This record gives sequence, C-alpha cells and structure tokens, in this order.
Amino acid sequence: MRYITGTLLAFCLFAILPSITQAASFTTDDFITTWDTTKAGTSASNQITIPGTGSGYSYSIYWESLSSTTATGTIATSTSASQTITFPEPGEYKVAIKGTYPRIYFNNGGDKLKILTVEQWGSNPWTSTDSAFYGCANLTVPATDAPNLSGVTNMRFMFYGTSLNNPVNHWDISNIENMQYLFRGTPFNQPLDNWNTSNVTNLLHTFAFATSFNQPLNMWNTSKVTDMGWTFYNATSFNQPLDNWDTSNVTRMTIMFGSAKYSNHQPTTFNQPLDNWDTSNVTQMNAMFSNNSSFNQTLNAWNVSKVTNLSEMFSHASSFNQALNNWNVASTTNMTDMFLNATLSQSNLDSTLSSWAAQSLKSNVPFHLGLKTYSSTGQTALNTLRDTYNWTITEQYQAEYQEGEDYTISGTAIQSPINDNGTTTAVEVIPNNRCTFINWSDNNTANPRTDTLTDNLTVSAIVECPNPSKSNGTSAATRYKKLLEFGNTAEAEAVKDRYLVTTSSNPDAPTLETVSNNIKLLITNPAINNNLEYRQQLISILQQLVQILRGMTGASS
Repeated sequence: MRYITGTLLAFCLFAILPSITQAASFTTDDFITTWDTTKAGTSASNQITIPGTGSGYSYSIYWESLSSTTATGTIATSTSASQTITFPEPGEYKVAIKGTYPRIYFNNGGDKLKILTVEQWGSNPWTSTDSAFYGCANLTVPATDAPNLSGVTNMRFMFYGTSLNNPVNHWDISNIENMQYLFRGTPFNQPLDNWNTSNVTNLLHTFAFATSFNQPLNMWNTSKVTDMGWTFYNATSFNQPLDNWDTSNVTRMTIMFGSAKYSNHQPTTFNQPLDNWDTSNVTQMNAMFSNNSSFNQTLNAWNVSKVTNLSEMFSHASSFNQALNNWNVASTTNMTDMFLNATLSQSNLDSTLSSWAAQSLKSNVPFHLGLKTYSSTGQTALNTLRDTYNWTITEQYQAEYQEGEDYTISGTAIQSPINDNGTTTAVEVIPNNRCTFINWSDNNTANPRTDTLTDNLTVSAIVECPNPSKSNGTSAATRYKKLLEFGNTAEAEAVKDRYLVTTSSNPDAPTLETVSNNIKLLITNPAINNNLEYRQQLISILQQLVQILRGMTGASS
C-alpha cells in the first residue's frame, strides 16, 4: 500500500512539476512586457492594471522586479479581461502573461504611461489590436518575434501616440483590413516593404504626424483601399514614390499630403509623380496638398469627374504651378480657398479657367483662384463663371515689405517708401463699397495691420467681391490693379496712383475710383519723426494730399 501511495505521489509531482516550473519563469510562449509603476496612471504607485476588453480570457501571470530577481510573484489562472497587480514596492517590473489573452486595450486611458516595452509577443493568438497601445507614450517594442495576427483584421490606433521606432517588417499582416491611425504621432521610421497589404481597405491617418517617417511604400498592394484621407497628414519627412499604388477604389483623399497652415504645423515636402493614379471614384480631395511647400507635379490626367469638394486643395502649396485644364469639375460644389496663397502662371491659370468655364458647371460655387496672374483670356472665363454660374470668386494681391523701410498704404492716399532704420510698418486695405476685406494671408484680421519688422515680410490681402451689376448688358469685373505690390524696387507708378478698384472689363486698363472719405494718412514709426528726410517726405505727402482734396472739391490753388 505504501509502495502504491508513494508511486502515486511521485506520479502526481511529475505531472504538475512542468506547470509549476512554467508558472515561475519566462518562456518563449509568453507575452512579456515591462512597466514602471511610478509613472502616472489610475492604479497606485506600486500597482499596474493590464487592460483588456471583451471575453475569452484564461491566463496566469508571472512577474519579476527588474532591480531584484528575487522579488517575484504569480497570479493563478484568471478569466478577467483586466488584471491589477500589486507589487511589494514601487519600481520597474517585467510581467509575463501565460495562456489565452485575446486583446490588450489601453485606448488612451488607464495606466497607459506605465507600460514601457513589449519584450516578447509569444504565441498568444490575438483577436484584435484595435487601440491596443493607443496613448502609451513611453512604449517601445524591442521584441524580435512577431505577434500572431492570423485572427486579426483591425489594427486601427494600435500604436497611436507611442514612442515606437522598432522593426516590424517581419510581421504577417496579410489578414489586416483596417490600418487607420496605426503609426500616427510616433517617431516611427522603419522599413515596411515586406508587408502584405492586399486586404487593407482603410489608410485613414496611418502615418499622420509621423514626422520622421520616410520609407519606401511603392510596393504596397492598395487595390482594396477606399479611404486615403490624411494618410500622410503632417508627415513632414515623407517623400517616396507612390506611382505604383492602385487607387481605383479610393473615394477620399482629403489632406492626404498636406498639413494645417494655421495650426503652426510645418509644411509637408512630398513631391513625387502621381499622374497615373486612377482617381475616377474619388469624391473628396479637399486640402489634399494644403501647406505642401514642395509639390509641383502634373495632375492634368486625373479623372475628377466625381469630386465634389476641392476646397483648400492647393492652399499654401507655394511651389505648385500646373495647368488643370483637362479636369472635369462639373460635379464640384466647393472650391473655397482652393488656391489660397498659391500662384499659377498666366498660361496655366488662363487655360484652366477657360476650360472650366466651357463646362456645364454647378451654380453658386465659392472659388479662390489664388494670386492674380491671368490675362484678358482668363478674365473672360471668370466673367462666365460669375455671370452664368454665379460663382463667388476670391482673389489675392501681394504686398511685400522690406526691413528698414516704412510704408503707409491707406487706399487712396499712398505714401512713398521712407528709407530709414525704422522697422514699424502699417498697411490698410480699403475696398470700395461693393467689396469686403476678409483677412491677410497669415490669418491676421486687423485692418489696418501694424508689423514690427525684424526681417523681410510678404503677405497678401484677401478681398471678396460679390458678382458685379450689369451695365448696358455688359458685365463689369471688379478688379484690383496689382494692389499692394512693393519692395526695394517698388513700382513708382503704383505708388503714385490714387486707386482702389477698377470697374473696367479690362484689368490692364483700370478705371480709378477716388472716394473722399477713404483718404487717410497713417503716420507710423514715431521714433524717426525727427529724421530730416522723413519730415521732408511727410511735407511733400501732405502737399500732395492738399492737391488731391482741391481737385475733388473743384478748388484751385
């Protein structure tokens, strides 16, 4: 009997010994992470909470202190999605999850700042990595193995806001469909050319704000992708060829290669050929290249017949200068700020406007054509857009101030440049009573505006005019005659002209309008008022002003 009992005991010990050993050590099957309990979080300073979501959990935990391998602990089998571990004292710990753990789910909350690394993925089959490490700002992934993603279709937000910059090119993502926000806001800049993206449908924000990323992606299979909105938004380093991408199913390309000018974001620099892209199903291209300082590739072969929104598409795209005369814009309803702070050459703008005006267009479309460069050919096309389709046209005129020079521009009384060491400059735009000042190109709404110059400054005035009234059956086009274009080589004729607008159909032969209540003289830079040259020029200006007033009232000298 004793023999049988002893044999049975030995057998039982032999049977359970592997599980005891496994529970008290790290194995290659474990999901292993490191943590710092002293970081901010929702648990106590000697605790961590591993967050999960959903059901299907069955796992145990083994942990060790990183400062002392004798400080260890275990948690027996748990079926809870989230698990809090209380350690002997605050510090850094290495934690292994053994068994089935379908999802880790920080989702920008909880102890997101306490997790430091993923040391090993192990053999655990993940069911989703949606928002897995979203917001884990201290996280890196030095693990050399790959996660088991065979059951995963959704990787959205997986590393959003982390410190990830580790190799992941060996991962099998062949079943992944959703990659939106995957690397957003990370310093990630590792190769991804081995990734099989044949099932991916969503690239929304995938590399947005990944300001270091600049790796080849031209081999990616994008044939199923429908959304490329914000894919490289504010990815300021990215400039890789993408001409092999299949975009035939894409419907949205919103701000794909751009950034936000008025949020103080750096300009993007992407400048690669895209002329062979199939854009036949795209409906939204708004801000696609907004605030991209480098892009200047031909896009004239694009099929934009389904695009309804082209607003801000080339806003602040300072290098772009291409004709778009082959574009069919018949479906477009919004071109607000389309070319804001962009400049097409006269030939490119003329051909584009003329082609568009010959199409059957939507009515009441707001359209910003950028800095005015067109000729009478373009003017004729604009007349059609205004008169036939009631488009609201916004244009820009450039003002340039040079350091060390002082200008005061007050509509009908324009002061000549004063060459001095002063750096304070005031400028005012006074539209005629049919037009409205909107703002300056740097979003300054002050009018007049005053600048203290420490360097050369270039801004543009944005003035919007409603459709002009017709006279004798002829449409009158309200234009500015090269308003506010000055510099070291200021146009003397422009400086002398007392003008604001022209109501001539020919912008090169303006009709000058002088309105007495618009005559102002702004005296700026009082620090140099005692300068002899300044006083002499001021006297001359006042004398000219008196002559203007006499001419308007019929007085004689």
